[in-house]
Amino acid sequence: MNWLLILITLLALAGWVHAAIKQRRSLEIRQTLEKEVDLIHKSIQTIGAGTFYYGIETDASYWDSRSKEIFGFPELSDPIPPGFWESRIYKDDRKRVIAQAIELLSDSGSTIMSHDYRVVMPSGGIRWVSGTAYLRRDHDGKIIESFGFHFDLTSQKNYEQELINERQKALQGMQAKTHFLANMSHEIRTPMNAILGMIELLDDRNLGSVQSNYLNTLKNSGDLLMRIVNDILDLSKMEEGKLKLDSKPFNLREVVKQCLTVYTHASEHKNIFLGAYIDQRIPDVVNGDSTRLQQALMNLIGNAFKFTHEGSINLIITSLEDNSGIRIAVTDTGIGIAEQHLSKLFNRFEQGSTNITNTFGGSGLGLTIIKSIVELWQGQLGVESELGKGSTFWIELPISEPRVEIDTTTEGSTVLICSRFTELAQLWRQDEHAPSFDFADNALRFKELFAQGSYDHVIVEQRAPGGSGPQLLTWVKEISPDTFTTLIGFETFVGDCSNLPAVDRYCAKPYVVQELWCKEKQFPASKAILDAPSFSHVSVLVVDDNQSNLIVIKGLLKRFGIKAKTCLSGTESIQMCKVHKIDLVLMDYEMTDMNGPAAAQEILKISPHRIVGLSAHVGAEFIDACLASGMSDFLTKPINSSDLAALLGKYFPSDQTQ
Repeated sequence: MNWLLILITLLALAGWVHAAIKQRRSLEIRQTLEKEVDLIHKSIQTIGAGTFYYGIETDASYWDSRSKEIFGFPELSDPIPPGFWESRIYKDDRKRVIAQAIELLSDSGSTIMSHDYRVVMPSGGIRWVSGTAYLRRDHDGKIIESFGFHFDLTSQKNYEQELINERQKALQGMQAKTHFLANMSHEIRTPMNAILGMIELLDDRNLGSVQSNYLNTLKNSGDLLMRIVNDILDLSKMEEGKLKLDSKPFNLREVVKQCLTVYTHASEHKNIFLGAYIDQRIPDVVNGDSTRLQQALMNLIGNAFKFTHEGSINLIITSLEDNSGIRIAVTDTGIGIAEQHLSKLFNRFEQGSTNITNTFGGSGLGLTIIKSIVELWQGQLGVESELGKGSTFWIELPISEPRVEIDTTTEGSTVLICSRFTELAQLWRQDEHAPSFDFADNALRFKELFAQGSYDHVIVEQRAPGGSGPQLLTWVKEISPDTFTTLIGFETFVGDCSNLPAVDRYCAKPYVVQELWCKEKQFPASKAILDAPSFSHVSVLVVDDNQSNLIVIKGLLKRFGIKAKTCLSGTESIQMCKVHKIDLVLMDYEMTDMNGPAAAQEILKISPHRIVGLSAHVGAEFIDACLASGMSDFLTKPINSSDLAALLGKYFPSDQTQ
């Protein structure tokens, strides 16, 4: 019996030990779970979330204190009254949120439900809430309970709304600025249309070389003013991402010469040497956007003149070694730029330092626009400068036309140059294929060198230091009649000397170095009227409420044999189209009584007419409005002979082809 008692005791002891171990393990598991739950609660509290639980069978909902605070009812007791949650949702969101909940609950595959909505606080205020619930299903897929989180999104939503409001303000500000710039552009272009048009009409006159140069300078300056207006408009286009480039063949050397010519008077006034060197391997005609290139060059040269008081400004264009493009550099001997300011130069409205802006003026937009042009062209730009020693701004553009063969017929010849600008000699040395030369910086030294050497070509500045250019060349011809002579200088001076017997050729500023050593005779010729095609059979009506514009366009049309009719209002144009046979109507967009598109629509009700819109506005919306009204085409003011020739040739045969 003892053994049985012992066995029972051992079994009881074993059971007690097993139960104790099990209880201990259960306690450890419970403590671990409590720690994990506590950690989860702390994490939830850290992110400011509230929790909730909802049992489907019991239809009972339990919220923690944070969820109750979020909804504005911290004293609310559990379970939450049925329908309470729905009742607190803002009326404009309630239908949407409940519909989403029903849709998700009816989807047997969904396990997570989430949506954002507004709730009404007891005070009547609005709070944004984000609710996320996890749906637990039984084996049959039936939802038995859900639990999840409430988040207070009010601060985030308010911040997002502030951003939206700021963006709207920015867009409105940009639209207001764009509208202002467009109106200013129109107001400036309207008188510029008359100015540039009158210049072109005067260009038909049989002017002398000096007067022709004056007129050409006036035209270039007018074009420069238009480019300044375009710079301002380009700023708006840049902000809207609408700045575009054309790709058409153009003469690179002509573009360079036009840019330099605008600053010839400035160079003479400031006694600054202005010149250019263009690598002979670069062809004359290349593909690209000549207008944008000219815009970039004008800005770079203009900046150089702004900050240069003496010395030289040179434009140097070379071919990249791998023939992948060209490098354009504008080098000056101006004030230079401190190293700490170089990184800011291409930022909008930046000019290096406040002192520069106060002293030299300017908007700081030029380099920003250049940067945008170069980036659109997929090129590169940069600057090298040292304070007090000048600057070099350079651009590399992917213009990859084949290189041309270089004429080396000048090898073996020697040129003698006399000029007050030693910079001319420095520029000459840029061209490794130019003939060798000797340089004299005054008349006495020139005579000494000429008497000692053998020169087949002499180049003398009209205002040669210590003497007169024409007198020096006369002296040369007396000694050596076969020596080729070139007189160089400012147009006003050398133009009056072009017919002197001692002058074989003259070159006026600006200097492109290759033109100086070229021996072709280039006397100025009076600019003859171009043989324009005749369209005298075309009946044209010009409609514009600006009398000056009517005079200009009528004068330009006269070049093509057209005696145009004119009127000053849209209303009058409708009446004239009823009375007269009109082949082409040139219709101004903006007039006081009736705008161009409205007048065009009325005219087209009478009978089919070819109507072309004219406007100083440059936005696409004005072109679209004209075309939508039934107009055939659109021209932007200022209008020139080339524009009209292209338009007439597009729609009408010339008299010669009839």
